[in-house]
Amino acid sequence: MRSVLIVSADEALVHGLADGIRPYGFEVSGAAAAEQAEAWTRNASFICVVFDARDESTYAPEVVRVLRRGDSGIGVVFVVDTITRALAEDLRRLPNTDVIRVPVEPDELALRIHKLGEYRRITREADSLRGERDLLHRTDSIIAESPRMKSVLHMVDRVAPQQANVLFVGETGTGKELLAGALHYSGSRRHRAFVRVNCAALPESLLESELFGHEKGAFTGAVGQRIGRFEQADGGSILLDEIGEVGPVVQSKLLRVVQFKEFERLGGERTVSVDTRIIAATNRNLLADVREGRFREDLYYRLAVITITVPPLRDRPEDILPIAGYLLGRSCRNAGMAPKEFAPDAKEAILAHRWS
Repeated sequence: MRSVLIVSADEALVHGLADGIRPYGFEVSGAAAAEQAEAWTRNASFICVVFDARDESTYAPEVVRVLRRGDSGIGVVFVVDTITRALAEDLRRLPNTDVIRVPVEPDELALRIHKLGEYRRITREADSLRGERDLLHRTDSIIAESPRMKSVLHMVDRVAPQQANVLFVGETGTGKELLAGALHYSGSRRHRAFVRVNCAALPESLLESELFGHEKGAFTGAVGQRIGRFEQADGGSILLDEIGEVGPVVQSKLLRVVQFKEFERLGGERTVSVDTRIIAATNRNLLADVREGRFREDLYYRLAVITITVPPLRDRPEDILPIAGYLLGRSCRNAGMAPKEFAPDAKEAILAHRWS
């Protein structure tokens, strides 16, 4: 049953609204004032509170604050005589709220309560999914039995709360992208965007637009404004994978973003400011590239404020069988099969393989 709380000192209004919405499947309770309602919301689960706000002294933000002490996601419908500009401004800033004028039509009130209840349900599901995602990306969800990999995960945990740029160095397939995700989702930016860019997948002319966006008419085919990956990652983190493949033009623009947190879109004049943590990854020896003039030294040291070297699987044999067992279990689940284990000779073959 979907429970609704009606808050008003006017008993006639409470009874009238309750009788009007009960046929729509709502279970209704009544409270005389916001303080009494707050006690109700602490001890019972309501999808919505209908609040009598016909008193012109009502201050919506304070009402919502009191009502949501017991349930931060509860919907609130204000019943008013007239919708004032001040109330409209307040409601625009308050999530999951609505307003309805008297005389109240029961079907209209029921619809608004239903919408607020759906919003509450969806946001709770989203919060739950974000929590599951964060758990999946945490370092303790990464398989690591070897001392070397445990040391890497310990370093990720240590630097995650910081805002410094991080460079992951390691061969292809060592899990740099997985670790970058763990770094982001273990830090203070975990509820904001984590944007991944494969710098080796695009030529330099397209990569510049991909990273910084472009304005309409910036080049042939630019029929509208495009927001780049750095803007998408504002407030969050951006992973620049294969950073060693970036050419000199984009390197110079990246240097400005790293230094000053600003840039212009391709073909634009307005400066765009962003707050983005930069995580880079490479399978190259960037210091050798710096010495040979292929990579800017000033950019390298700004990206590699913290450098984490990821060892290949062949250098951490203790992780081979646990990873293989995890992959086997996942394959069984995906195929709807009962869990299986590797035979002893299969384990020997796996350990004898020359892993990269």
